[in-house]
Amino acid sequence: MSISSVTSSAASGIAQQRPTGPGKEVREGLHQLKDAVTSGDLDSIQSAYESLSKLQSGSGSASDANSPLTKMLTAVGEALQTGDVTQVQQAFAANGPKGAGGQGGAGGPPPGPPPGGAGGPPDAMKDAMGSLSQSLQSGDLPGAQDSVSSLLSFLTGR
Repeated sequence: MSISSVTSSAASGIAQQRPTGPGKEVREGLHQLKDAVTSGDLDSIQSAYESLSKLQSGSGSASDANSPLTKMLTAVGEALQTGDVTQVQQAFAANGPKGAGGQGGAGGPPPGPPPGGAGGPPDAMKDAMGSLSQSLQSGDLPGAQDSVSSLLSFLTGR
């Protein structure tokens, strides 16, 4: 058995074991926020932001003040207070998941260097690795599975 088949088997096993609890709900909330930001409808953005904030604060594993989700929610929340959709879109694009910006597509900024390049892994990947380490040390299996999923998405480019 090759290393790639072991890796694929392990990734598949992790994906199958993933609970349908708060991690999935947070991902769905993030997707709703992304759609709302893309639409430019301030009321939809506010609603999605509030829902995701409640999910994030209730999940426990993602409520770390240094987590990417918390940083993104803080930036979007501050931008929402201005009432300016453009500022909200910029905050989400700068702090949200890769490819989450309102403009996206072919007109978006060029992709960064590949992971592990001369400058080392990107900050978001470092954050995901740190979150994985913290989750494993604290015994938070759902949080660890979410972190592994994030790392796999960086490695597969999805």
